[in-house]
Amino acid sequence: MAGVPEKVVQEVELCMSSSAPINSKVDSIVQLLRSNGLAHEQVLTPAQILVHPENRGKTMVAFHDVWAKGVQMASVGFQKKMLEGATICTQLATSESKRQAQIAANRQLVADSKGHLAPVSGQEGFLSLAGSHSVAFLRCLQNGIQGPDGYHCSIAKSDPAWKAIEEGWTWVVLAASIEEAIPQLPNFIQMAANSTNSISKAINELEVALQIASGFEKGLSLPEAVRQASQGDVRCRASIPHIAKFVQQFGGGSHGFPLLHFLANFSRQFNATLLVGQEVMATLATMDFRDATCMFPMLRVACWATLLTSPKTQDGFAKIITRSDLEKLRSDSMRSQVEQAETILQDAWKVQVSLGETHHQAHMIKCYGRLSVRTILFLTGKQKSGRDGTHWQTLQAILGAYTKEVQDAAGTRATSSAQHEPQAEMKVTDVLSASARTIALLQNHHMEIGQYTTREHGSKVFQLSQVDDDHARMSHMSLFAGQEDIQVPLQKLALWKVTKLLMPRLCPSELATASMAASVLVEERAKVEVQLALHKAAEKHHLDSDHLAFGQNPQGLFAAKSIRKTIRLIPLGTVNKAKSNKETKLTIHHAGLSWTIGPFRQNLHFEEDSPACLVPYFWCKPTSEADEASMVFSSIVESGITIPCLENPEPLQQHQQLQYLAATAEVSEEAQPEHAQASEASGPSEPKAKAKTKAKAKAKGKGTEMSEPPSKKAKK
Repeated sequence: MAGVPEKVVQEVELCMSSSAPINSKVDSIVQLLRSNGLAHEQVLTPAQILVHPENRGKTMVAFHDVWAKGVQMASVGFQKKMLEGATICTQLATSESKRQAQIAANRQLVADSKGHLAPVSGQEGFLSLAGSHSVAFLRCLQNGIQGPDGYHCSIAKSDPAWKAIEEGWTWVVLAASIEEAIPQLPNFIQMAANSTNSISKAINELEVALQIASGFEKGLSLPEAVRQASQGDVRCRASIPHIAKFVQQFGGGSHGFPLLHFLANFSRQFNATLLVGQEVMATLATMDFRDATCMFPMLRVACWATLLTSPKTQDGFAKIITRSDLEKLRSDSMRSQVEQAETILQDAWKVQVSLGETHHQAHMIKCYGRLSVRTILFLTGKQKSGRDGTHWQTLQAILGAYTKEVQDAAGTRATSSAQHEPQAEMKVTDVLSASARTIALLQNHHMEIGQYTTREHGSKVFQLSQVDDDHARMSHMSLFAGQEDIQVPLQKLALWKVTKLLMPRLCPSELATASMAASVLVEERAKVEVQLALHKAAEKHHLDSDHLAFGQNPQGLFAAKSIRKTIRLIPLGTVNKAKSNKETKLTIHHAGLSWTIGPFRQNLHFEEDSPACLVPYFWCKPTSEADEASMVFSSIVESGITIPCLENPEPLQQHQQLQYLAATAEVSEEAQPEHAQASEASGPSEPKAKAKTKAKAKAKGKGTEMSEPPSKKAKK
C-alpha cells in the first residue's frame, strides 16, 4: 500500500462510502490521516504550489475561471483567514516518472492558457486539492500575468492579497503515498472543497461526467462512481442519471474516455464552463435516431461541444441550441445529412487519433472542435449564432476547412511554441558607455555561460567560460585527449549556436568498478526471489472455479462446494521493498530486508478480455464477527522464504463466504478481562472453541506437508 497501512486504507474507503455529508467525511479522513502521521499542517506560499492533475475530473482549472474568481475575491476584499487550515494539498509524487507527469500536466495547462496563467518555475513541491483557483490567481499576481479580456484588475501592494503571496498561510498537507494507496481520494477532496468555497465555480455536466469516468478508471463500479460524483455541490444534480448514461455509452470507452477529455480540452480553450440544462442533457443521452446500426455518438459529442462554446448564455446555461433543435436532427427530412455528418465526424476522429502523436495537441483539438461546432450549426440552421460567423454552404466545405486547418498544424505549433516561450528579462543598458564585452553580449542574446557549437569545429561541444573586451574563451573536454581551449573574436560570436548536446564525460574508474559489481544488484535479486517464491506457492496451492467462486454485490469469495481439506490462499501480487519497519499481514522477510505485497489489478467487474486478474486472497474480506470468520492467517515456507497466507481451520460449507477476523475484533477479544475469558471457556461455546483450537493445530501440522510437491506426498 505504498507506505499506508492497510487498516488506514480500509477506514478511509469506508468513510468515503458512508452516508455522512461530504465535508464531514473529509474532516474525518483528514483527522484519521493526521493521527497516522500521513497528514500535517504547514505554512506554504502560492509559489510552492501547482494544481493537482486530477482536479475537476482532470480538467484542473480553466484560466477564465481563475480570473473570474480572482476578480470577484478582489472586489469583496481578500481574506487570508478564510483560507487558513481550509486549503488542502498533497506532496508531489515520490516516483520520478509520476512527478514529471504531474509537472508536465501543469506546464501544458499554462501553455493552453494563452499566457493567462503563471509559468511553472520548477521549485514547486505541492499540488493543490482545495483552493486551486485562489492559488492560481495569486501566482498570476506575483508573476505580473495579465488576465483575459474583461478580467483585468489592479491590486495595490498594501492589499492583504500580497501578504498572502509573500507570507503564505497554513495548509493541510497530505503525504504523497496517500494517492498511491487511494487513487480516488484527491478527486473526492476536490469535490468537497468545491462545495465549501463561498466563491466557487458551478460543477457543470461535463465535470460530473469526467468525475464519473475518473472514479470508474480507478476501480469503482459505475454506480459507485456516480454516487461519489453526486456528493459534491452539483448544480446539475437532476441530470446525473443522463450524464451517467452518456459516459457509459458515448464517452469513448473505458480505456481513457477520450471523447470526454476532448470535450474538456476543447471547451477550456473557450472559457466554456457552461451548463447544458436537464432537458438538453436528457435529449443528448437518450434521443433515438431509429437506426439499428448506428447510435450517432460523434454527433452527440459535437452537439455537446457546440453547447459548451455557446456565445449565447443565460444564468450560466448555454442557449445556442435547444431541445427542439436536437429533436429536429431525428426527423426523416434530416436523415441523409445527419448520416453524412456522422460519417465525416467519425472519419475525422480517426485522423485526430492517428495524428495526435505527431501534431500539436491543442491545435488538433481546436481543429476537430471547430469541425464539430460548424457541423451542428449547419445542421440546425444556426450558423449566424456561432463564434465563427462563417456561413458554410455544404458539409463538404466544412470538411475541406478542417483538412486545411489540420495541414497547418505544424506551422501553428511553431507559432504557438514561440508565443509561450518565457520572455528574457529586460534590462536598461547605456550602449554609449558600454564596454566591448557588454555590446557583444547585447548583440548576441543567445550567448551566456554554457555550451555552444559551431560548424568550424564539427560535432565538438565547446563551453563558453569567459568573455573579455577583445575575445571570448571556449573550452572542449574530450574523453581521452584532455582539454582543448580556443579564443573566439567577438565579431564571430554570431556564428556560434546553442546546442542541447552535452560535453563528453568519462566515468571515474572507482565509480565504474563499484557500479559493475554484483553487490549493487543483491536487493533486486532478493526481490525477484520473493516474487518467484510467491508464484511457486500460488501454483502449488491453486484452486480452480470448481472450489472457489467470486461474487459481486456483495463482493467476496465463496466456497463453490463443500471443502473438507485445508486450503491456503496465497497473496500473489507485486513485491516491493517495505518503506517502514511496521509489520503488516503482507510483510515478508528475506535477505535481511522486509518486503510488502501489493495486489495486481483485479477484474472487479468480471469483464471479458480484461487484462486484470482474480487472486482469491484479495477477495477474502474482513469481518468483525468471530463466528463469521472462516479463515485465519497462517504461513508456509517456499524456497526457504516464509510466505503469509490464509487457511481454513475448519471444513467449508458450500456457498459459505470466506472471511477472516478483522484486526479490531482481534484486539477487542484480547482486551477482555481474564474472568470474562474464563467464563466463556467454561460456557456453552467450549466445544466450539476446542474444535477451533484443534483445527488450527491440525492446519499448522499440515503446513509443511501442503507445501511439498505432490510427488513427495505420494512417496510418503
